[in-house]
Amino acid sequence: MTWNCTYQPAFVADLKRLDLQVAQRILEKLEAIKDDPLRTMKRLKGSDLFSLRVGEYRIYARAYVAQRLLEFVRAGHRRNIHDR
Repeated sequence: MTWNCTYQPAFVADLKRLDLQVAQRILEKLEAIKDDPLRTMKRLKGSDLFSLRVGEYRIYARAYVAQRLLEFVRAGHRRNIHDR
């Protein structure tokens, strides 16, 4: 059973700022993990967020297990994403 996904406006804005090829790779990865995302994603220490690695880019998301819902929060290069 696949998970449903929602995208916060900040996540969409982050994707628009990225190179088109990188944004496509990220969206392809999100499609690929829909069946079991928590197996692929890593929980961030001291936070309710999970992180997904796509090359040198990171995607942050919240997981609501009971509703099987992923809420994507931010996306960006690893050198910048941690500062937000």
